[in-house]
Amino acid sequence: MKNKPKYKIWLSIPLTLLFMLSVSLIYCGGEEQAEGDDVGYLEATAEEDTVISATPLPNEVFIEDNAFLPESLTVYSGTDVHWINFDDIRHTVTSVENGGQDTVFNSGILEPNDTFTLEFLETGTFPYFDLYRPDTLNGFIIVEEPPQQ
Repeated sequence: MKNKPKYKIWLSIPLTLLFMLSVSLIYCGGEEQAEGDDVGYLEATAEEDTVISATPLPNEVFIEDNAFLPESLTVYSGTDVHWINFDDIRHTVTSVENGGQDTVFNSGILEPNDTFTLEFLETGTFPYFDLYRPDTLNGFIIVEEPPQQ
């Protein structure tokens, strides 16, 4: 039986470690985002720990901390309004009239991170609320005619 040269074993250990290090660098953060780059509607801010701060766009309403942000939103007719549930609990976006007899719109259940979009075609004021918290979680959309050109 032939004796295998020992240098092959000692050579394979550093090569294996080098391979594992290369793979971990590639899969664990080989790309970094440039400071100040926007990611969708979230903007990363540079601090010791990465902190995500978000501000709704002009046609967005965030649902977070059991509140609609902003509580009041004014848009032109024909505008899509987007609600985004950033809370960790379920919410709804519901509007009724005639003492609750008629539903104007209803998002259905919005789980965390779900969105609801509605196009407002008519002018007017549209109050809405969360079916789970109707006394405390309220907002309204004011729809105006676009300016004449």
